[in-house]
Amino acid sequence: MEFELRPEQGVPPVLLGATLAAARSALQGLGFLAVEDFRRAHDEPGALFFTGPAGRVSGFVYGDEDGRVVAIEIANPNPRNAPGEGQDAVVYSGLDVFSTPAPDVIEALYAGTVVEVDGDSVIVPDLFMEFSLGGEHHDRVDDDGGATFFSGVLLAGEGYY
Repeated sequence: MEFELRPEQGVPPVLLGATLAAARSALQGLGFLAVEDFRRAHDEPGALFFTGPAGRVSGFVYGDEDGRVVAIEIANPNPRNAPGEGQDAVVYSGLDVFSTPAPDVIEALYAGTVVEVDGDSVIVPDLFMEFSLGGEHHDRVDDDGGATFFSGVLLAGEGYY
C-alpha cells in the first residue's frame, strides 16, 4: 500500500484536523492489526498507536486537546533490511522516503524548500515535516556509521512546532 505525505492535509486517509475517532476508523479500514489509545504522559492530549503485520508501516496519530489530529508519525516498515517487495511505501513528491537513500531525499527537499539538518533529524519547516535518521533498530549505515535511510517521518499541521 502507498501512503502519500501531503503537507497541510495529512497522510490520507488520515487527515489533519479530523477527529481521532475518524483516524481510528480510517486505520482500521486499512487492515492494521492494532489501533490503540496512547499517551506519552498523563497530562498530554490523546493519541493513537497503530501497527500492522510485517511490511506494514506503524506509527502514531497525535491529537490536540479537542481530539483533533495535529500530527502523523510513520515508522519505516523495514528498518533493518533493504526495502522488500510487498511492503508499504511512504511517498513525498514522487520519492519513497524509506526506500530512497536519505541523501537523495534531502537533496530533493533542498531543491524546493528550506531544510534544517540537526543531528539525526531533518526538518522541513515550511512543510511541517521532520524526517528521522537512525533509531535503535536501524542497521543500514554507511562506512562512517551514519544511517543511509530514514527510519521515520512526522507530518504536522501548522503551529505544531
